[in-house]
Amino acid sequence: MKKLISFLIFVFTLTPVFAFSVADNYTHNSRFWRNSAAISFAPARQFFVGAEFDVTEHKDFDNHIYAFRLPFGFASDALSVRAVPFFLPDNGNDSWAYGGKLMFSSALKLNEVDGTAAEGYLSAGIVSQKADVLKNGVLTEKDTFIQAAYEAGVVSNFFGVYLFNFSGNVYQYLSGLEGVKAIRGVFNQSELADLGTIDYMLGLPRASGGVKATWRSEENRAETFISYRYIDMHDDDARHSLLISTNVLVSAKASLRISYNHIFVPNQTDSDIYGIGLNLGL
Repeated sequence: MKKLISFLIFVFTLTPVFAFSVADNYTHNSRFWRNSAAISFAPARQFFVGAEFDVTEHKDFDNHIYAFRLPFGFASDALSVRAVPFFLPDNGNDSWAYGGKLMFSSALKLNEVDGTAAEGYLSAGIVSQKADVLKNGVLTEKDTFIQAAYEAGVVSNFFGVYLFNFSGNVYQYLSGLEGVKAIRGVFNQSELADLGTIDYMLGLPRASGGVKATWRSEENRAETFISYRYIDMHDDDARHSLLISTNVLVSAKASLRISYNHIFVPNQTDSDIYGIGLNLGL
């Protein structure tokens, strides 16, 4: 993690004109650890482009999992569009994945008198992955498995201090789910839709829904949120995810994020995931 932070700071100093933020985030629990690095540029006022890289060590795989993303888009007062193509190469785990996600968000309401605002968003994602698929009792190795996800949500903003986010998503398995008991691939399902967790999701979700409450403190220069997510799984018990995260400014250009995620699954052992991250911005 220290090497990645040093590299990001080095890149940050080389690109003072266009770079507006660099970040490094580390996530860990008993089954995996993941380190994520990101850099974003603003070549024009309303446009942005970035690059993200993940490395994950997971107990289910012999080798590290790598993920690359190239987010880009534009944002205005009325509309924002964000596209995120991604690629997970085969690093000796006999599995790869590639795809993308597209998100639109638009202002729904703005009342300057009572200080309220609302924003709605829609997103869709698709992925093709090579994985081992257990179907009808037969294991098919290195099969191509294609799926999609669709998401919608509303964010209400009160006085710029309190935000409430209500969202839900559904997953569609274009290769079919009939008879499928499990797949063994490196793809993290949270790439396609927000599952309200920082866990590395290898199972097959059907749908999820939940709520997130965010509040900001000017006095402490902090932003904190708490979210609950219900995740319906294919051929597995549903998951209940409670995520708490706080982002604190440590200087004019740096902020520190600390996260805790508790996942409860009936008839299974609870899971706890911890995360810490550093963000530098102009």
